[in-house]
Amino acid sequence: MAFNLPGVGTEEPKKKKSSIELYYAKKLTKDADLAVGKGEVPELFRWNGVYWEAQRDVALEQDALNVLERENPEHFSRRTARSMVDTALTRLSGTKLLPVPPESTGVLLPMQNGVLEVLPTGVVRAHKPTRELGATHAVRATIDWNHVAEDGTYTVPSLGPSSMFGTFLDSIQSREMQDYLGACCASTISSTNYQKCQWWQGSGSNGKSVLLSVIAAIHANVVAFDLGKLDGDFNAEPLIPATLVTVAEAPSRRKPISEGVFKAYVSGDLVSVNRKNKVPLTVALRARWILLMNDTIGFTDMSYGFARRIANVPFNRTIAPKDRIADLDKKIIDSPEEMAGVVAWLIKGLVHLSQHGFPEDNRVPLEARQHAMTIRRSNDNTLDWFEFVNFRQEPNVWTDKQALYTAYKDYTLANGGKALGAPEFWKRARTYLLPMGVDIDSPNNTRRAPADKLGNRPRLMRLRIDGVMPFCRGRDGMDDLPPQTAKQAALEACINDSVKAVRAALGTPDGPIKAEVLTAVVKDLPLAVGLDEVRIEAVIGGVIDQLRLQVEVIDGVAMLVQKPLPAVAMNPDDAFEAFTPANVPDTATPAA
Repeated sequence: MAFNLPGVGTEEPKKKKSSIELYYAKKLTKDADLAVGKGEVPELFRWNGVYWEAQRDVALEQDALNVLERENPEHFSRRTARSMVDTALTRLSGTKLLPVPPESTGVLLPMQNGVLEVLPTGVVRAHKPTRELGATHAVRATIDWNHVAEDGTYTVPSLGPSSMFGTFLDSIQSREMQDYLGACCASTISSTNYQKCQWWQGSGSNGKSVLLSVIAAIHANVVAFDLGKLDGDFNAEPLIPATLVTVAEAPSRRKPISEGVFKAYVSGDLVSVNRKNKVPLTVALRARWILLMNDTIGFTDMSYGFARRIANVPFNRTIAPKDRIADLDKKIIDSPEEMAGVVAWLIKGLVHLSQHGFPEDNRVPLEARQHAMTIRRSNDNTLDWFEFVNFRQEPNVWTDKQALYTAYKDYTLANGGKALGAPEFWKRARTYLLPMGVDIDSPNNTRRAPADKLGNRPRLMRLRIDGVMPFCRGRDGMDDLPPQTAKQAALEACINDSVKAVRAALGTPDGPIKAEVLTAVVKDLPLAVGLDEVRIEAVIGGVIDQLRLQVEVIDGVAMLVQKPLPAVAMNPDDAFEAFTPANVPDTATPAA
């Protein structure tokens, strides 16, 4: 029998060395200057003495390589360094979060040597750089501490009207628009995300490029971007550290932008960003967006959620060649006095934002509101149609919903546009009409018609539109119409001339007709004459002209025939009450 004597044939178990990934994770955990942002894959920030600076991947990998070289050189490789970084970030997630300022904190403007806090009262306070405020960027400007009182109140210097920057602003915008533009530009440097993308539009030589260069000089990290590549792989990676994103020109209107992605980027929502040869990063982008456009951008989302993301700024003035200053942006940027004036203008905008929030609705200058309507009209032919026709609501007047849609469709096609499908048309129609107090989905404004002989029950809407006949059971018109307006009378005269033109082109009313000839004649008529497969009708304000020209196909030959309209007796108080034809002769005299 063998016995193991002490110290004979046995070895003490060796203590396992911690993995290099664990070692590195513990090292970062102990670093008080590190904090982690929110996201499924966290983003690392380092306190640099002024603000929490987002750490680029290459800097993290370099730090990991230095640790490898010192602690575990036999495994020195970029792959191991990447593994160390990913492991450390995963472990730190949720444990060393970025500081969040108290809810009572005002709008913050981080600067190179401190932080300005704009309170809702309009008072501006200056703070020394502090971690607790959670600033993640700083503008390229400094606080003049000579303007700071003992209690921390900061006296904002004024923008000199004779300064280069002040003179420049006066040359490109009115005073009202300058204040609005100042709030817009100030929102790009505020710690509060107002979830706005600015659209600066003008034909050229209007100062928008110079102003953008000056505002970009305030920002720490400016990225130029192509909106046409919003949803492309790896295209969003440069946006992660950006504080300002600029777009030099709108993409082609033939290819609208990826609006869902665009809204998420502008709103600061959590988005997944694909990175080449790296783990995708889930991050809330911090950048503000400014788009420069000569032409209107193309988009299809007409919802309020999309429209509220847009702060449009028209640049309608053109600077004359004799008044242009070469390299004006560089002269302003290189002058400390001029940049102090720029910062003062931006702080004025921040005070407005703090007291009133971002300008909305009637607080936006009329010039900008009109420009916003122009942008929407160029993208929404529903709005264009409603502004063209004379629409109103009358107590007992109902119109076939399909007839309204057909009128919109005919108008859009006649003007070279592309008609929307009915569901999208009615969705946009409701959005347009609702602010005017007309809810087309309300039970008071929609109903089914009584069944006809075939059991059909058209959907009706309480909406009167010129050129579309109101509904009446058994007939598509009503006789109880109000007196004609001057506009209606002019349209009726136009229609009479159109009917005569059709008859003149086609010859005798009962002669053979070629469809292509008929189409060629009608499509160039001025207004209110519609053509479909079986008939031409001249319609004005819901009244069919006494002469109806109807195309009937007999033995494969299209024939144009006259059909007089019967007179109708009905109860004007109830459009759905049964009617009886009045006693009229069998034939009626056509209109002259």
